Amino acid sequence: MEKRCYSCGKPLSRTANHLEHIPAYCIFEGSNKCNLITVPSCYDCNNGSSDDDQYLRFVVVTACEGDERADKLADESGSMMRGFRYDKKLLADIMRGSNPKMKEMFSDGGVFVGWQPGFDIPVGRLDKIFTKITKGLFYHKLKRPLPDTHMVVVNLKPDRSPLALQHFENEPNFKVCGGVFSFRYHTDSKDSNLTLWYITFFDSFSVLCITPSKDTAERFMRDSRL
Repeated sequence: MEKRCYSCGKPLSRTANHLEHIPAYCIFEGSNKCNLITVPSCYDCNNGSSDDDQYLRFVVVTACEGDERADKLADESGSMMRGFRYDKKLLADIMRGSNPKMKEMFSDGGVFVGWQPGFDIPVGRLDKIFTKITKGLFYHKLKRPLPDTHMVVVNLKPDRSPLALQHFENEPNFKVCGGVFSFRYHTDSKDSNLTLWYITFFDSFSVLCITPSKDTAERFMRDSRL
């Protein structure tokens, strides 16, 4: 079987054959790096995403604050904070478009308790990052690239799509590094390229990704914007 790039699908030669970590290797800093997922990649698809990888790590540890593993990843002595200290461009790039602001804080009972610094997440950038992860998982489990007839639709609020989440009830949960990263997936019975992926970091931050055909994608895109 001819080896192809997980993302663009072009054939790979022995001299143009790289491995891409799915998700980025930097997510697992400080963890027991067991059973990491790698997929074949061409040079172009394997390079040029390091800033996005750092941005994903920043978003994940912020969203999972309070989890011991996420806090360890974000610890000031860790490589991420050292990177901010010595590479101001990296921090500026991560915060570009994030619109820092003061946000209201509420107790579990809905009582206002004060203000804290916060920021908006640039959705377009996360779409790009999770498209890459989904294509990698698609190749990892189905042993072929996602065809050009299909695309990835990213839903950052999967709890608003209960009907889609029902597809995962009987699907196994694949864990990497003890749950630092995990995923479930479901393949449509009529279209083997139509798949659903429930992607989770640190058992708490989850994203729903779907690979519909391009002629039906608009319906899924509307659902992702609800």
